[in-house]
Amino acid sequence: MPQKFQSKGLKKQKKSYSGKKKTHTFKVQAIIHYQTQKILSLCTSRGAVHDFELFKRNLNQIPAGAFILADKGYQGIYTVYPNSLLPLKAKKRCKLDSELKIYNQEINKRRIGIEHVFGSLKTFKILAERYRNRGKRLALRFNLIAGIYNLELSKKMTYERNLLKALQRVYEISVNTRNFEITQLTNRNNYYMLFQGVLLAAVFSNQASKPLVEFLICLTGIGVSYNQIKVAAGAKF
Repeated sequence: MPQKFQSKGLKKQKKSYSGKKKTHTFKVQAIIHYQTQKILSLCTSRGAVHDFELFKRNLNQIPAGAFILADKGYQGIYTVYPNSLLPLKAKKRCKLDSELKIYNQEINKRRIGIEHVFGSLKTFKILAERYRNRGKRLALRFNLIAGIYNLELSKKMTYERNLLKALQRVYEISVNTRNFEITQLTNRNNYYMLFQGVLLAAVFSNQASKPLVEFLICLTGIGVSYNQIKVAAGAKF
């Protein structure tokens, strides 16, 4: 992440001149966790230092056993740190094949979160605009800003974890309520079916023909069936 600044003296200007940006810059190299997007370490230098050279100077800052996803500016990283991966760089007058382009796209998809971190850091105007402070204090200021970013990120992650636990609890309550309602519905249906069976048994066991009694029993059975249909229609699945 280069930072523009003005330097007095030709010697200082040569040390800070970036051939890529065509201006005088500072350079900050960050190691960021792929999943949590937490800034693990920072190292700074003048703009004339190449990205790969700055990486080799600070190998001791890489966590043990870490796998690195780098950009195209770190060509040759495999010889220094084999546990790494970076996009392929096309040669002059030689375009990459479609398969190699897909390979680069897959790597860039996983690196886009890192670029988002740099975008978040640039909300601090001291990093987004021309740097007008002391060059010796750049590392200190950048570390302070990175600490603020990590603190806000940890708060956000804690909030998301608490929210997820609350949603899981609501889901469990909903499932338990649903199971309770299904159990109650099953018990009511069993009761109504038993009651209807008793009514039918009373009709068939009655040898003497009594139209009024049979009519009342049938009317009661119809009422019970209608109530059962209403209960079934109001069930929540």
